[in-house]
Amino acid sequence: MNATGTGTSVDRRTLIVPDGSGRRRADRFVADLTGLSRSYVQRLISDGRLTIEGRSLRANAVLGPGDAVVLEVPPAEPAPH
Repeated sequence: MNATGTGTSVDRRTLIVPDGSGRRRADRFVADLTGLSRSYVQRLISDGRLTIEGRSLRANAVLGPGDAVVLEVPPAEPAPH
């Protein structure tokens, strides 16, 4: 916990491209599957928070059926008062 008493754990999600789906850009696939905005997903990717087999991906990386990616979403920052 941090000084304000809120948790600081990262939300780690494993996302698997379903069989039978076509090849897709990583940013679009993650945004469509998670409901996060594509621009936010692109920012997470540029911060190295989307990986496949431990390697960071780029937003324009192409994923295919069966690919498993790990997305780390940091906790939301508190709104300013």
